[in-house]
Amino acid sequence: MTTLTQQQTELIKHEIAQRGISHPDLGEDLLDHICTAVETEMAAGRDFNLAYQMVMSRFGKQELKQVEKKTRTLLNGQSIFYPNILQSFILLLVYIFFIFFSGFIISPIQKGAPDFFYEHIILIQAIQVCGALFLVILIARVMLKEENFTKVDIFPLRPFPPSIFPLILGILFLWLIWMEAVFTLIPLSESYQALIFHHLNFFKPLPAIVCIGILWPILSEILFRGIILKGLLRKYKPSGAIMCASIFYSVSLLNLYGVPSLFLMGLFSGWLFYRTHSLIPSIMVVIFAQLPGLLHIMLAKPQHINQLLIWKNLVGNDTLYYSLGVMSFMLTLFLIWRLKKILDKQQPIPQFSLE
Repeated sequence: MTTLTQQQTELIKHEIAQRGISHPDLGEDLLDHICTAVETEMAAGRDFNLAYQMVMSRFGKQELKQVEKKTRTLLNGQSIFYPNILQSFILLLVYIFFIFFSGFIISPIQKGAPDFFYEHIILIQAIQVCGALFLVILIARVMLKEENFTKVDIFPLRPFPPSIFPLILGILFLWLIWMEAVFTLIPLSESYQALIFHHLNFFKPLPAIVCIGILWPILSEILFRGIILKGLLRKYKPSGAIMCASIFYSVSLLNLYGVPSLFLMGLFSGWLFYRTHSLIPSIMVVIFAQLPGLLHIMLAKPQHINQLLIWKNLVGNDTLYYSLGVMSFMLTLFLIWRLKKILDKQQPIPQFSLE
């Protein structure tokens, strides 16, 4: 088959651009398709000019532009208009509104049956949070849906290297060590200590593991990574998008003491989502960050807040304890570096487009 020259290929490429095609992937696909068609016509005995005119005449003046419009519609989220910073902030406010609104609904239970309320306080609060997350996700699907879309892509599943799982587990194991050490440096108010003590007394394993250890991680990652972060990555630089989504995530539980740990967890899970284009690793991060603490409470049945400090109680000596915290933090950074190297070796995934 006759092969086009570089000059002829550039001529076709220029014509495609002139007809309004700006999407790089679509442009390359059309260039390859048109060049192949022209070469086929030339192999039949026609010269380049005649073959080129015959192939290009098959496309109307507006047809290629319509192809690009439909392609962008399919590529940009499959079915949903992903939110910018302002819209993400509004979603966060709606979530907080649902939290407070549900508090008014359950207040009669607290007043009418205080024993029942306090005995099931963990389950009730988990239902509040998970219910609010679910409602906001539904609102995002309904209110932010673009016209003519039918399928909402808020739970992306992409192939990613299985070798990252041991590294993620190692990072989370070390994370629990140095985050516990950091937690001991934060002065806790008496009211907050009393709240923790109350939760320990009325801890029920099954509702806590199902709601806090599994359901909340899935719903929170769908909202803050699958919708909010995905939208921000389409509009802003990755570092800013991940930072912004992590800030929203860190204040979502309305717990001042939990902001630092949630913010760092949001940074890590957001980076994983950006690098793998999958919610599975980020959901895994949150689940395995929650489960060890829940299992410790279930098995050890601690009666005091100090009994929650697993590594401090095991080590005993403060100097060794904080030295262990520093070493675990350094090892965490090393494993994150190794994780980055593994992801860098993988075949590149098409990145989120910047608008």
